[in-house]
Amino acid sequence: MFAVSIPQFSPLVLESLLVTSLRYYFSTNTEQFKLVWNEDEKKRSMDIGAVLDFSKIPLQEKPRILIDRGGYQVSKSSISNSMMSQKTFGETGGLIDKQNFYFVQGQATMYIEARQKGAAETLTELATRFIGWSSPLLCSALGFKELGLPMSVSPCQLTNPEQETEIFSTQVSLPWMKEDTWRIHTDGIKFKSFVLQLVADGLPVPD
Repeated sequence: MFAVSIPQFSPLVLESLLVTSLRYYFSTNTEQFKLVWNEDEKKRSMDIGAVLDFSKIPLQEKPRILIDRGGYQVSKSSISNSMMSQKTFGETGGLIDKQNFYFVQGQATMYIEARQKGAAETLTELATRFIGWSSPLLCSALGFKELGLPMSVSPCQLTNPEQETEIFSTQVSLPWMKEDTWRIHTDGIKFKSFVLQLVADGLPVPD
């Protein structure tokens, strides 16, 4: 028999994690800046969501924050060939029972867009400050090795100078890394029978 437990982490949750966290912050701490997200669209003064949710919606009067998960890569540890632990031959009675891990890492991007340069700059400062402050908490609670730090912030630029409606935008790069683990369990029938015979004969079982 051969069994592998399913890894617990999926990169698909990253986008939702960032969107949900930013919505919480901008719904509870930024009223004095007149930049507030609310579940009721009529009460909100800004939008927060995933890039694909707004890909076909042009920027209106409300500034917005858009999150793109981006790509990622999976790499192993070269020291132990990604093995965390393994039970001894004597403990398993011929079974192979070991726990492995690999690193999943990538870079999400936060896009900030607004009709006024001041609004874009303020939104950028508030969002980056929140992610910087909350990064240790999110890493501790969710098991990330890195999340959002060190971040890279682009200058606030006019993205469509030739069009009548001005749009100012900023891009923020948010690196992340997560360690994911899985267990491999195989049943070595011949080894198991051999160990059982040694036990039956009263001989020492090798480690």
